[in-house]
Amino acid sequence: ADLPPDSSYFSFVCEDTKHNQLFEQLVLDLLNFCIQHIEPEKRFLAVVNRVASWGDLLSKSGGGLTKLGAIGLMTELHFLEKEWLYNGHQIDTWLGPTGAPQDFYDEGIIVELKSRTPDNIIQVSSLEQLDSNLGMYLVAYQAIVHEEGESVNDCVARICDTLPDSKKLVFMDLVTKTGFVREKNFKGSILVKDGDAYLIDENFPAIQVGDINGITSASYTVDLSIAPSSIESVGSIHEK
Repeated sequence: ADLPPDSSYFSFVCEDTKHNQLFEQLVLDLLNFCIQHIEPEKRFLAVVNRVASWGDLLSKSGGGLTKLGAIGLMTELHFLEKEWLYNGHQIDTWLGPTGAPQDFYDEGIIVELKSRTPDNIIQVSSLEQLDSNLGMYLVAYQAIVHEEGESVNDCVARICDTLPDSKKLVFMDLVTKTGFVREKNFKGSILVKDGDAYLIDENFPAIQVGDINGITSASYTVDLSIAPSSIESVGSIHEK
């Protein structure tokens, strides 16, 4: 590259040839994103943040979302776009990719997102995830591989294009933390539908911290069909 004399630069080198294809894709994706969406003075920080996310991701999984991971992300993106951003919340109140106990938290509204099976079953990954003391909601969608759906790659690109430039980097950093690597994810079309909201209170079938003496962590499944009295429309959580 021809650079002016007063320019500074840094480089990345892939020393393992078996990773060349993935490395090239990641670098080209980053460069394209920076050129199109980020002011020049912010590009260095964007690179540092993204490479750190890539390093953490690749050390664990080799890169890209599996079918199950893509379904989980599409469920969160559906709610993020159709309900959360639509009702005026900011992109950085999407906390799921950061490892927070719940996926969305803003102005006293706390929401955990789940993909449910056709039998109305969800998987709860921790004791803190469904906390009856928070006045929080569980929102569950059915997400299936279907030709009328959208691929996770296309969905991420489309949502990013709708955001103001100041929010695009925040969004892409959050998406990267989920394991998303452009062109390395599950490629099928995923349809997200049939959403319901559940108020998490003492009547909802969830294990709370302290319910069982000595149990400090747990993951378990919940049959949502036994909690019909908790069902509300997804939009109603913003009307409380």
